[in-house]
Amino acid sequence: MKMSKIFYLIVAVSLVVGVILMFAVDLTIGALVLGCDLLGLFIVYQLVFRTMIKNERLAEIGQTAKAKILSARGTGMTINDVYKQMDLTLEVQPEQGEPYEVKTRGQVHEDRLASFRPGATITVMVDPSNPMEVAIADGEEGSRPKTDITTDTTPVE
Repeated sequence: MKMSKIFYLIVAVSLVVGVILMFAVDLTIGALVLGCDLLGLFIVYQLVFRTMIKNERLAEIGQTAKAKILSARGTGMTINDVYKQMDLTLEVQPEQGEPYEVKTRGQVHEDRLASFRPGATITVMVDPSNPMEVAIADGEEGSRPKTDITTDTTPVE
């Protein structure tokens, strides 16, 4: 299931629970729960779902490009005991145009950590309307690359 659909499902359930509490228990308590719910959903969206939804979009519309890893550094954070968060600096090499640098932070599956070393070349999906938006692709031959790590890219200054 796509992360965007999961997020919208969570929003819908949260709103329904808040409205039920408003009318079944107490209007003030229900409104307070609904407000806290919406604030919590906004924070979760900013921290988790925004990047995942962006990566899903890039997997669908992005253009494939090669990128050379200039630097890779673990942040010390591990997610679900198998994804290591890393800060990467990439030199994206589009088919047309000059190479450019982008910094990204993402979660890499521990099975792929060895391939995320400086000097290695990986496949990325680049947003055609904003080349600074990239997502790391799994690079399966013969199929549309799927993103396997989440990224939060920022331009290099």
